[in-house]
Amino acid sequence: MNKYKNFFVKYRVRVIFLALVFSILTSSCILVSAFLTQKTLALQQDMSSNLKIIITNSIVRKYNNLFTDGYSELHSNFNYLNQLIKCRAELSQLIGGTSIDVILYGKDGQTLFDSNLDQGNYRQLLTPKDLEQLKKNEHIFYKKNQFLVSIFRISKENGEPFLFLKIVQKYYFNFLIQISFAFIALMFSLIVIMVLFIRHLYNQNNRVISAQHETNLELENAKTLAEKENTNKSKFLANVTHELRTPLSSIIGFSEIIKNESAGPIENPKYKEYVNDIYDSGVHLLDLVNDMLDLSKAEADKLVVSKIRFDLNKTIESCLQAVTPQLQKRKIEKIITEGQLLMEADPKRMKQVIINVLSNAIKFTPEGGIIRFRTEKNTDNIIIEISDTGVGIMQQNIYKVMSEFGQSDENSYNQYQGTGLGLPLSKKLVELMGGTFSIKSEPQLGTTLTLIFPIETQDF
Repeated sequence: MNKYKNFFVKYRVRVIFLALVFSILTSSCILVSAFLTQKTLALQQDMSSNLKIIITNSIVRKYNNLFTDGYSELHSNFNYLNQLIKCRAELSQLIGGTSIDVILYGKDGQTLFDSNLDQGNYRQLLTPKDLEQLKKNEHIFYKKNQFLVSIFRISKENGEPFLFLKIVQKYYFNFLIQISFAFIALMFSLIVIMVLFIRHLYNQNNRVISAQHETNLELENAKTLAEKENTNKSKFLANVTHELRTPLSSIIGFSEIIKNESAGPIENPKYKEYVNDIYDSGVHLLDLVNDMLDLSKAEADKLVVSKIRFDLNKTIESCLQAVTPQLQKRKIEKIITEGQLLMEADPKRMKQVIINVLSNAIKFTPEGGIIRFRTEKNTDNIIIEISDTGVGIMQQNIYKVMSEFGQSDENSYNQYQGTGLGLPLSKKLVELMGGTFSIKSEPQLGTTLTLIFPIETQDF
């Protein structure tokens, strides 16, 4: 039941339109049929009246003496019989080849002439009822079985009737029957077409509903699977980062003690070199673990950033100092706003973002290349722009480097290594701090990263 209800609700406009068209066509057919019937009846009456005038003027007047003289006295007279034969011949010739029968009656209702004697006596008789009506009316018109009958009164100059003319029009009802059958056939065809069309709509609706249901199931399954995989990935990252951080803390802690010679001097300088390597590797690995943990928290909407007023220029100087060992033979150009550049954000996360972006620029810029670091403050925003003259990225591959663990291509991973976490995590952190993160790049020309932070309403 609900299926039919849903079908009607969905296709109600079409169904109502079809029903309206069907009603209009049905009403039109009924009106046309009634109009044709009325017009045909009027036409038949006019034809009978015209034929009566013709017969009266051409036959009755010519053979007037046959009908006015005493019929009982003259019927044996040869001249009378000759005139009667001529009258009959002319009447037969007048209506010959038509589907009309003509009968002439005397004033007492006796039959004087019948153009077709084979049709049965019921058509030849003039009943007392007819005679009574003709005394009051010039003519009467009625339907009898499959015939339309017109009876006219022909009077003398003094108004006394002396003849009655009956005109029977044959096969009239055959025409109406044909119209009726045509109307029935048309209505049946319309009903069949309407039923077939509605059935087609219903089947089409079922197919669409089935397809939608299957698509919804597939989408639901895909969504469930994706959510499950995402949950599993987040749990895995959380567990792995937790398990890695504990031994890393010990490695870094003890290597730092040895590095600082807290328990006494290291006699062999080679050991100190090894300790520095252990420490640097441990710090790098810890940064990687922290990035993974931050990314996992960001995906779960659990990463929280603070909002503190700080000097962005000091943070930038600290970041540039931190990446100085990585610069090696690369040149860095700084265009930084003089004085204090105050803003409200999370200074720790801002430092993390800037170091990530700078490290990425250094990694993909060959020796001899240039890295430009620029800040700008206008009325509405604080803008940080980091550009390089590195290998660049093809436009269609930018989305890859902005996805977790993404690289522009397989060769990038083999040549430059890295997890691909830096830029996606930086973008999430910038957005959490209320800013925007955009990237523009061209192959062999370099990449430009732009961070824009709106200035808070407070007056710094």
